[in-house]
Amino acid sequence: MPSAGYLRSTVAWYGGLGLLTGQVARNLALPPKYVRLVVQEIEVMGVRSAGVALIAASFTGMVLALQSGVNMARFGAETYVGPLVALSILRELGPVLTAILVGGKVASGLTAELGYPSASSSTGDWRGTTCGLPARTPGFCTGPGC
Repeated sequence: MPSAGYLRSTVAWYGGLGLLTGQVARNLALPPKYVRLVVQEIEVMGVRSAGVALIAASFTGMVLALQSGVNMARFGAETYVGPLVALSILRELGPVLTAILVGGKVASGLTAELGYPSASSSTGDWRGTTCGLPARTPGFCTGPGC
């Protein structure tokens, strides 16, 4: 039979674990007014980049089909060019190309916004892609009021 001290420390440990879990869950949840802004930023940066990624994947698939078709013709396996290109784009090249292109598009957009901020007040606060929150950069002021 376990002692009373052991039971008390076990209950205290599990109680602390429950409190920690509650604090983590509370801090992970965004306030309701920011959810709309976060979804808007995801749409602007991610969904609107799908066209660029599809065009790049299409041209990469055409080049891959041309190059592999010539080499597979030597062995009489021209019928396998389509499935080969589809699987290689889907499994290997698609995620890599999408990540590179979307990352480049997002980074260039953020850089352009930092280079040309729209001044929201005379104190140098300006609005960037920080989910609608004012971005303050001490010691760095551009635009009117500097």
